[in-house]
Amino acid sequence: MTAIAAEAAQAPNRILFTFASLDEFARANINETFTGYLSVLLTELHITLLFRRQMLCCNECCGVPIFANTTSAKCKQCKKSIPLLVNPRILGPVIDETGTIGTGKLVLSQDAWISLLGRSLEELCRMTREELKYLEARLLFMRVTLCFAWFAEEGEGGMGRLWIWGVKV
Repeated sequence: MTAIAAEAAQAPNRILFTFASLDEFARANINETFTGYLSVLLTELHITLLFRRQMLCCNECCGVPIFANTTSAKCKQCKKSIPLLVNPRILGPVIDETGTIGTGKLVLSQDAWISLLGRSLEELCRMTREELKYLEARLLFMRVTLCFAWFAEEGEGGMGRLWIWGVKV
């Protein structure tokens, strides 16, 4: 994702979108890849909930989801050590003045998570419950700018995916 982030950061056209204008632009330019910004509010965070459930980090191996509060875990099928990433369900609904994106629907790069949370995954996993609760309260209802790239997916219908490569707090 870092090559994409570097290319997106140097893109000549970076527009501030709302969810409504992004939807309209993506539908009008079905096969186009483009970059831009979204100014959004974080309306729900589930950091402490996922920490209690041992689901702060996640990945998949052998078709089985793996969750833990560590940066790696063993697959129960093949016994390989699997690196874990930040669970995208940490973010609840993200809104702006015109729309919303539901829980777990945004795909953030590791750099974007570090920018948003203010710490690396290793540091996040070492935090106590009280520290995580404070972090969650500090981020709740914060307005952030999401730097994104939109990629059209193959096939008819022209649906695409919003990839967040950076966060400005």
